[in-house]
Amino acid sequence: KTAPIVNGEVYAIDTKELGILVRFAYDRGDSVEMRSTPERQDRFESFLIHKSDIFTIFRVVGLIRTNI
Repeated sequence: KTAPIVNGEVYAIDTKELGILVRFAYDRGDSVEMRSTPERQDRFESFLIHKSDIFTIFRVVGLIRTNI
């Protein structure tokens, strides 16, 4: 939680209100902007999460995609 966020990298974030989210993250000072992939940005809008609402945050270094 204290390490700097690498803007544009994928993070798994556990939040108080929304649960666990996996999105591209961008540090915006007191908040973290969460964005979807460019192909799905019309379906999933970006949004801000205040850093005080985050329990844990993990940088995703590998990802398995399925066709489900």
